[in-house]
Amino acid sequence: MSLFLACSAEVSNDPSVLDLTRNYAPPPDGGFQLATPAVEVQPFSEVFWCTYGTWTEADVGVDFMQPLFSAYNHHAFVQSATIEDPPDGTTIECTEDAGMVDTQPLFEMSGSSLTSDGNYLPLPPDTAIRLNEGQRWVIESHFVNPTPDILLVNTAFNFGTIPVEEVLYWASAYEFDLGPPLIPDGGLHTEEFECVFPNTVSLISLSGHMHGAGDSFTVDLLGQQGDSRIYEVEEWQEEYRDYPPILTWDLGEVELTTEDALRITCTWNNNTGLDLGFPDEMCTAKGLAAPLEGPVDCGNAD
Repeated sequence: MSLFLACSAEVSNDPSVLDLTRNYAPPPDGGFQLATPAVEVQPFSEVFWCTYGTWTEADVGVDFMQPLFSAYNHHAFVQSATIEDPPDGTTIECTEDAGMVDTQPLFEMSGSSLTSDGNYLPLPPDTAIRLNEGQRWVIESHFVNPTPDILLVNTAFNFGTIPVEEVLYWASAYEFDLGPPLIPDGGLHTEEFECVFPNTVSLISLSGHMHGAGDSFTVDLLGQQGDSRIYEVEEWQEEYRDYPPILTWDLGEVELTTEDALRITCTWNNNTGLDLGFPDEMCTAKGLAAPLEGPVDCGNAD
């Protein structure tokens, strides 16, 4: 089954439009596809487009995700949307808030590169992310156009599914965020915060998120049996904004109870001549954990 959005964002008839839209490969047998309409990216500009929809079929387990992009895509995510968000089939420019207001992570990549079958969501055996009937979603697509042409682009995600009754462990995304940082000009600046899970979980994946001024990023597990560092990037690279190092574990390798916490520490090196805040910089740890019935977000912004 495939789900395509029938509506399309308004497209210019200007002859300088460069059509980069793609006809994407279909999803795996029994899977589905979420897709955006064609949208424009103006010359020498950066833009976010957000496309909204609802999963209207029965509950299902998702264990395969393949992102598909036109050229000049910076990144794209599928997030959980709210009932207050724009109606299904709506595509709007969301550059100001980058689609992050009132959203939660829905699907989070657990691999940093394609597997042989194109899956960015390799999960432990018998594990899946639950997609419930009535779940609202938003595809956030970020494009950067360095050309003098108007670019016509599109985005899609292929998903693979397994029946609910075959899932032994439900996984879900977590996103632990500092909130809007305030990073003064003049060199190194460090912030840290702590978050806990609502129940005992095993971590499946973990990655950090900062932008170009990032210097280092660490995550420490504050456990009842002692503290340990489970993620460290000593020298943050600018390209990690979109392709950060991702760590993965088998179920049971890294376990946290409700008495344990993750401490996220971000250090920036700001020599821009200006104080930095959101959206120029962020400090977020995210990944997948199980058992979790739904997305978990936490942080100083809560």
